[in-house]
Amino acid sequence: MGAHNASGAGVGYIATYDPSSKKVTKLTANGFDSPRGLSAFGMDVVPSTNNPDEFTIYATNIRPPHVDLDTDLPPGIREAKRDEIATARAKKEGPDSSIEVFRYVLGGDSMQHVSTWADEKIMTTPNDVVGLPDGKGVWFTNPMPYKVGIVRVVRLKYSRPPVLIRLFFE
Repeated sequence: MGAHNASGAGVGYIATYDPSSKKVTKLTANGFDSPRGLSAFGMDVVPSTNNPDEFTIYATNIRPPHVDLDTDLPPGIREAKRDEIATARAKKEGPDSSIEVFRYVLGGDSMQHVSTWADEKIMTTPNDVVGLPDGKGVWFTNPMPYKVGIVRVVRLKYSRPPVLIRLFFE
């Protein structure tokens, strides 16, 4: 509980499963170039209202805190230092969560990144997400007002935290 480690964050992915062929396809995330990667936690896949083969994918991303480093550092060292600093900040501040929005066309092996939605004032600890059909908003659960600290630990261990349901528009 409360042990945030950025070194394992950002290596997640989204995949499709074809029950007729029993094939799993790891989707390439075109246009998604975040150095913090994808750590998908909750997800919704919503069919397009215009095209039955097109879908909007909404994924909560429990990403590590953003760290700016000197770009003069050699590659490899820069990434290791970023992970070290991000892990220390995550333990102190908690994750910097967002909701990632992608478009996917049925049968494809990639998805297109549309946008990243983040607002720390209302999106502290998003878990599950339900996307709106127009691709411009989501309902999401935000079960904890605290990312780190003793109050979070006590509430997780000894009580049932209230679930806050919020609406976020692009």
